[in-house]
Amino acid sequence: MEGFGERLTTLREAQGWTRRELAKRAGLHEKHLDKVEHGGRHRIEAETIIKLSRTLGVSTDFLLGLTDDPRPRRSRQRAAAEALAGVV
Repeated sequence: MEGFGERLTTLREAQGWTRRELAKRAGLHEKHLDKVEHGGRHRIEAETIIKLSRTLGVSTDFLLGLTDDPRPRRSRQRAAAEALAGVV
């Protein structure tokens, strides 16, 4: 999960949210979120990752560092379909 906490903190700060506000919006405990952001949790439940990605409006793959495209999968698929429609 290297980089997960950093991405999470960067996204939270870009929204102008405090850790408390993100925790409340995502339905998490603030102390848990603090540990996640600071790398104190080496295993993070899938449900937590999903809650955070939905709250922040990014894909789980982006939070996990698997892609540099923050858009949720549906947005990427829609963009690809629109680009294809424009070509045809």
